[in-house]
Amino acid sequence: MILWRDIGRLNRNRDMWQELTNELEKFDPACAWTRHYDRIYFEAQLLLITRSVKARRDRNSASLENMLKGFEERPEMLKPLDTGIIQLPDVHRQARPSSDIADLDRLMKPIMILRDKFAAHTEMDATVPDFGWSELEACIELVTKVFKHYSQRLTGCNFQVEFDDPALKTWHSTFREPLFSGEE
Repeated sequence: MILWRDIGRLNRNRDMWQELTNELEKFDPACAWTRHYDRIYFEAQLLLITRSVKARRDRNSASLENMLKGFEERPEMLKPLDTGIIQLPDVHRQARPSSDIADLDRLMKPIMILRDKFAAHTEMDATVPDFGWSELEACIELVTKVFKHYSQRLTGCNFQVEFDDPALKTWHSTFREPLFSGEE
C-alpha cells in the first residue's frame, strides 16, 4: 500500500503541477512564483521517485526494486496470467523483473546523482547530469508502468494511480477566488 500511495502521488503531483502551471502561464508567462513552483515540484518528484524505487535494500523497506527482487525469487509468478473476466491487462505478458530492474537502474542513475548533489544536499563543486523535464516525465511513466504490472500480478487488483478521480479534480477550487486582495 505504501508504494501505491507514493506512485499515485507521483502522478497526482505531476498532473496538478501541469494544470496549475498551464493556467498561471496564461496570465503571466514570466511569473516568478511559477518558476519557483517548478523547482519545488522537480525536487519533490526526485525525492519521491528515489524513495519509491530505491528505498533501503533490506526486506522491511517498501520499494519497487525490493518488490521486483521478490518476484525474481518466485519464478512461478513470472508467467503470463489468465485472469478470466477480471480486467488486468498488464499481467497477460511475461514478467521480466531483471530486465525491469535494469531499466529502472538506467533511469535512476542520474536521478540519484541529482538527489545526492542537488536536492538533498548541496555540493558546490558537484557536476550534475543533464536531466530535464522530459527525462523526469519518462521516469514517472516507467515507474508507474512497472508498478502497475507487478502490483496487478501480486494482488489481482488494478490499483488506480493515474490522476483521473473526479474527487481529486476539485483541487483547483481553491483558486476560484482571489487569494490576495488589493495587491497589484
